[in-house]
Amino acid sequence: MERSADPLAAAVVESLASQPRSTPAALLETAIRATDVEAYELAADSVTRLADLLEKAGDDRRQILADLGDATDPAELRRLERDLGPRQPDVAPIVRAIREAAALRRREPARMAEAAAALASDSAAARADAATRLALAGVDALPVLVDVLQAAQAAGAANPATRRAAAIARGLVRELGMGARQPLLAWLASDDLARWPGVIEALAATDTVDRDVDFAEYLLAPALVADTPAAAREAALRLLRQIEGRCRTASGDAPGALPPDMATAVAMLTQRLDCVLTAAGLPSADRLLVEPVTDPAAVVVVGAALAAGSQAAGSPSSAGTVERYAFDPQARRIGHVNLTPRAARAQGALHLARDLTVLGTDDAAAVRLVLLTRLEAALLQSADARTPPRLPTDRLVAAVTGPGGFDFAAAADVLDMAAARGMLPAAAAAAWAIEAARAATGPNPEPLPPRARAALVRALEVPDAAVRFEAARTLALAAGDVPFPGSTRVVEVLLHAATATGEDVAVLAHHDAAVREQLATDLSRFGYRVEKVATGREAILATRALADTVLVLVGARSVRPTPLETVQLIQRQPLGDVPPVL
Repeated sequence: MERSADPLAAAVVESLASQPRSTPAALLETAIRATDVEAYELAADSVTRLADLLEKAGDDRRQILADLGDATDPAELRRLERDLGPRQPDVAPIVRAIREAAALRRREPARMAEAAAALASDSAAARADAATRLALAGVDALPVLVDVLQAAQAAGAANPATRRAAAIARGLVRELGMGARQPLLAWLASDDLARWPGVIEALAATDTVDRDVDFAEYLLAPALVADTPAAAREAALRLLRQIEGRCRTASGDAPGALPPDMATAVAMLTQRLDCVLTAAGLPSADRLLVEPVTDPAAVVVVGAALAAGSQAAGSPSSAGTVERYAFDPQARRIGHVNLTPRAARAQGALHLARDLTVLGTDDAAAVRLVLLTRLEAALLQSADARTPPRLPTDRLVAAVTGPGGFDFAAAADVLDMAAARGMLPAAAAAAWAIEAARAATGPNPEPLPPRARAALVRALEVPDAAVRFEAARTLALAAGDVPFPGSTRVVEVLLHAATATGEDVAVLAHHDAAVREQLATDLSRFGYRVEKVATGREAILATRALADTVLVLVGARSVRPTPLETVQLIQRQPLGDVPPVL
């Protein structure tokens, strides 16, 4: 409905209608201004005419869309899509095309390289224009900004133009702030050693006193590994000393000498990796993000370096996604991808694990954290929907094989660590890897060592059906002669798993037979096989007896025990997973 009663709105509409508007820019502006005053009929007509112009533009369409994106405030485009979109179906595709065309043009390598070169211009106007273009490119401008900073570092103080360009580049990186931190760290995780000096200089530009500890650990390996390129090593050492100085100035006491000795560096990296591989280390997910970002470069790089399955490659998740970046050394660009929280955590953990590996540590805690990281990454790489995914046994065993070869004690520790940290697929996979490694020792393998057997028995109490089954299966195949502590529990878990038929079961408890039959009929229409019982006690026993139980319905007036007691006892499920209860 038009807002004809508002004099100001009427004046805006009259002003917009008084002048002929036939160019794409004028039509888009009319649509935005008319939508702001709720003149939806005029706005919709302008969008229709704009769509016609774009359809007739042919090869010039992308150029027109990019020009519109550069000339229009993104907030105005969002407002137009939000307010006019439900009334005019052409709005959302046009706004999306404008955003994509503008973003593609802003990150064209030739345009960004041209702008980066202009940062050294003698003309202040040319430098300002170049800086504006690079600022609009955002994170995509980081590769050329890194090149500018690296060139200035190599040239030293001899060239004023190079110093001037580096100062502007440093300011642009600083403006990106924390948004530049993760892409730069992802670049530092790549094997593009030749650009590491510039990457570290860019990281220094993002540095603030209260955020130093966020990335100091990632500089330890570049600073301490002997075969790091000299320029990268010097840059890392310089930045670590700056961090130490700033921390000392800010707090009056430095957090230890930076750079540290090798043993201290290993301890720092181990502590950081230990924190990452916890539930608290899972990054916060954006549950409002419903459109996946499928940047091919990022998907390829993350798939190779992170090994993060189908959800990591951009498909939306009901648990939300995390925005991440990955550097593609072949295309020399930063790709954008949405990852599950688990995959995003693995991306950071792999970087720390790689640094611990190149430092050559034999510290038991560090080695086990590295093995857990590799196992988690291997699981994320698999597109297999089963839990845990059925990876080839050689890859699975390799993931938990340390520098001295496969060690059953280390694999048992990885199993315990994964279970304690809630990394349940990794715990199940570790149990499976122990059996696979034992089977690979020869035709008549020895029984498992006591330490590995004890870890598997402990895993039988983990509240996850997959972990329990894999532990019971491995014990049955590899633990040796029974009885041993926990052998009775092995039989219970395997017998329960043997009840699985692959058909979803719903347990229905209601005291009224007529209601019970009606509800069972309704449930069966959704593909459930319904187990009908009359009391809470029967519901508890049926839930525990059937491995395929995925849903329990309990009548509000159930007795023996009460509904609340029934739910509490179902949640103490000794076998299988705890099903939801309605």
